[in-house]
Amino acid sequence: MKTKKRILAAVLIMALLTALTGCSTYPDVTIDLTTGEVRIGDQAAGDTQAKYNEAEPAGVKGELLYWSEDSAAAASIRDYVAEVTDINSDKYIPVEDRIAVFDMDGTLIGELYPSYFEYMMFIHRALHDDTFEAPDDMREFAEALEDGVYGGKVPDNSELLHAKYAGQAYAGMTVEEMRDYTRAFMQTEADGFTNLTKGDAFYWPMVSLVQYLADNDFTCYIVSGSSRTICREVIADWLPIPDNRVIGMSYSMLASGQGDTDGLEYVYSADDKVILGEDLIIKTIKMNKVSAISQEIGKVPVLS
Repeated sequence: MKTKKRILAAVLIMALLTALTGCSTYPDVTIDLTTGEVRIGDQAAGDTQAKYNEAEPAGVKGELLYWSEDSAAAASIRDYVAEVTDINSDKYIPVEDRIAVFDMDGTLIGELYPSYFEYMMFIHRALHDDTFEAPDDMREFAEALEDGVYGGKVPDNSELLHAKYAGQAYAGMTVEEMRDYTRAFMQTEADGFTNLTKGDAFYWPMVSLVQYLADNDFTCYIVSGSSRTICREVIADWLPIPDNRVIGMSYSMLASGQGDTDGLEYVYSADDKVILGEDLIIKTIKMNKVSAISQEIGKVPVLS
């Protein structure tokens, strides 16, 4: 008799859930007929994520979230991942060759608040940071850059000029200090948006895509024209990409006690710290981005 009552109670619960969710398919419900405990899964039937699960081919792991259900692009991504992860497919790609590379600004995170994250942080450093006194030529460029990003026309050759002056602006910081500085700037408001910080201005569908690929054994990299150190901190809380898979604009690095001694002669000591130098090694844009991929990854990506 008790068992019948428990079954009846479970049926009533499922009926209520159907009425509340507006779905004819029941959620994941488990009934323990010994104790009468009814356990309900976290997701109700009809939930978008559950529909994604149903749509994914067997063998594909994870979910592609925040994309429209009728998105042709999302469908092509799912089909592609299903093919290249199916060992019986003629398009199968071994795990070690599943390399995907992503730009950061404008691809994973916004670049219109009102410009690139690193441009806005440099402007702040050169013009609005009371702890730093910019030299006259740096200040002059920063003022022109600020006028340009708000006025719609940045100075000519701004990419290389920014690379030059940004190196000078952060020179002497340890890597940890630079990341802390980046983290603090991430907490500032994204211009032109309400209730959004610069560090949270990610495109959620693209974040989901990176996770989806990682779930299916793709090795994902960031390959950005922005500073490698800045990129590492910006993505740290958002993407399953470790520091050693972030490629970006790079500067010289020195020991804190090195002074003008060449790195071929100076020996790092226990009291030293690694600090940022001001000499630009590479600005990873255009062909430089291709050469950096070749040098640092050593394989041609299958997705970019």
